[in-house]
Amino acid sequence: MKKDYYDILGVPKSSTKEEIKKAYRKLAMKHHPDRNPGDASAEAKFKEASQAAEVLMDDSKRAQYDQFGHTEQSFGGGRGSSSYGSSSFEDLGDIFGDIFGDIFGGSRKTSKRNQNLFQGEDLETEVQITLEDVLSGSEKLVKGFRLSLCSDCNGTGGKDGQKATTCSHCNGRGEIRKQQGFFMFSQPCPYCKGSGEEVKQKCKTCHGKKREQKSFQIQVKIPPGIESGQRLKLQAEGNAGSSSQYNGHLFVKIQVASHKVFERKGEDLYSVYEASFTQVALGDILKIKGLSESYDVTLAEGTQSGTLLKVKGKGLPRLSSAYRGDHYIKIQVKTPSKLTQEQKNILQQFDSSYSQKSSFKNKFFSFFKRKDILFL
Repeated sequence: MKKDYYDILGVPKSSTKEEIKKAYRKLAMKHHPDRNPGDASAEAKFKEASQAAEVLMDDSKRAQYDQFGHTEQSFGGGRGSSSYGSSSFEDLGDIFGDIFGDIFGGSRKTSKRNQNLFQGEDLETEVQITLEDVLSGSEKLVKGFRLSLCSDCNGTGGKDGQKATTCSHCNGRGEIRKQQGFFMFSQPCPYCKGSGEEVKQKCKTCHGKKREQKSFQIQVKIPPGIESGQRLKLQAEGNAGSSSQYNGHLFVKIQVASHKVFERKGEDLYSVYEASFTQVALGDILKIKGLSESYDVTLAEGTQSGTLLKVKGKGLPRLSSAYRGDHYIKIQVKTPSKLTQEQKNILQQFDSSYSQKSSFKNKFFSFFKRKDILFL
């Protein structure tokens, strides 16, 4: 005695078609022969679930099954050529396609595949900018080549603009399906290349490909705060697809050029100020040149070489934010390369007059011998 189809799929008799489809898909994924090679039991369960789903997903067959149960007359002899094109076969076929996609790492969704066929390819180009551009933002002219709709046929692919007609081989589906036993396979139509359309006489310019290569130039707005490696997306500015609504995108990769004065670390800027021994010993008001303006910075008495002075809010802006980083100035003392005899005498007098002579002497002259210090 045959098992009840509802029991096979594990659903109640009140289940909707979507609930039946979901239950069948789960069982088919579990017992599919490609996932259970050599397992006769799994293959039998797979066939059993497929037969149950074929009946319960067809409204007329389900109604007959609910009324008469298992009879040969109820279902027209089971799956065969007479069921091709019926809703149950199509629904079941879509599930098969999804299963094959999950097993082999792809997707068989017809609408998505057709969109990919018409979708223009994305393009990428690179633009170099300066730190000044990062600070204030800018506009850059981007030039290149892309595939655009053919100017002679206006993207139809046909001679003198002749429009394409429905493919006579796949009836516009863009794919050809073949059934082998319980399995259904689909592949792009080899005649229309999956487009679902065919052209009798091809355009001489694009040879029926609907696109030709053309140059372009676009003004690109560079937002303040952008960093090297980040990309800007220009919607639908890539290659044209077979349909204008499916143009690809243009990605503009940003490269920030190195600066001769400033080093960037995130939103902060770093620079070096070479100070004299007199300035660090006695203190001074330094005139610091920033990226876009100059400002005064106080240098305290006795500042040590390597000290970082922070000027708040004088760095770079953060992308899409009102925040701005800081400017750090590294004080670097410059050692004179030559001294006159008079200058040497003055330094020796200074050394001898210092209250902590021995301690100071060691520190003082070791200070002048440091390799990382340069004096004016």
